[in-house]
Amino acid sequence: MRKEPRQERSRQMVERILTAGRSERYWAETGDRVAASLADRLNNPPDRLIRNAVEALLFALEHDSQLLRVVVEEVPPRYSEAHLHALRRRIQDLGSAYLAGRAPGERSGTTRSWAIVSAMEALSVRWVLERPAVRREELIEELTVLATNYMAGAPTA
Repeated sequence: MRKEPRQERSRQMVERILTAGRSERYWAETGDRVAASLADRLNNPPDRLIRNAVEALLFALEHDSQLLRVVVEEVPPRYSEAHLHALRRRIQDLGSAYLAGRAPGERSGTTRSWAIVSAMEALSVRWVLERPAVRREELIEELTVLATNYMAGAPTA
């Protein structure tokens, strides 16, 4: 059994260490939830796949929104950046595979997947943390339309 720290500075250090450990697990668990929801649905039409992805992402972020706030706003990025990068990579790889299968030879599926994943992540995290006057279903619909239209858009020169 470990000793309870007596000095405030020591207690803060222990809490920072514990929080950093939880933040590494947080992103891994979030990635597991989202990837699991997508892996079995890669044959869905784009709007259904995207809606499922958004719902899974929001559910995963909302699962422990207090820890999300700590991870995003208080934990130095160096503690969780590698794990967050791994989460993004897993989702991007699934998206790239999906896009390559639907429209081979068009714009880079990797680039499009990165853009979609980055936008979905940023908007979803902000919604969970800020709780704007936007209902959850409205956000899901807007993100679905945004990503579906982006995927269907004509390639740029």
